[in-house]
Amino acid sequence: VCGKEWEVNLDCCMREMGTDTWRPIKEFSDAMFRDEEVVPMEAGINHAALKRETVYLSSKIVTRFYEPQYPRLKEAGKGRLFLTDAGLIFINSRDNSIKIFRFEDIRGRSTEQNTFFQIVLDDNIARFEMKQESCYKWELYYDFLRKKRGFREEE
Repeated sequence: VCGKEWEVNLDCCMREMGTDTWRPIKEFSDAMFRDEEVVPMEAGINHAALKRETVYLSSKIVTRFYEPQYPRLKEAGKGRLFLTDAGLIFINSRDNSIKIFRFEDIRGRSTEQNTFFQIVLDDNIARFEMKQESCYKWELYYDFLRKKRGFREEE
């Protein structure tokens, strides 16, 4: 987690909290990935599911939803989300159970209002409500790592 707080406006510009300068999100992402590399981080949690993974982002507590029947979402639990070199891992805070979403199983992704990060699977969706996170940051890292692994770009 980078630890910085950012504001994003409706013109797709962002600024670090406490500063006056707004810049297009694209400028930040271009600068972030200029060297075609992102730096892995410590997961901050000791879980067997993360031992074989290279972690690039870890969230604070998020809420995971799934869609057992369109268009009804159902809460699947609260926990932490991790972006790794192979996909996403959700660890439920209540029972320490895991749900793994590998890049090869994900058909699409989207963000809404910088609060929801959603992935589309063959027969379901996984929607993460990330009130204390920047979904745009997750989207940028997700796209970069997915492309680096040789998967097609998402639309």
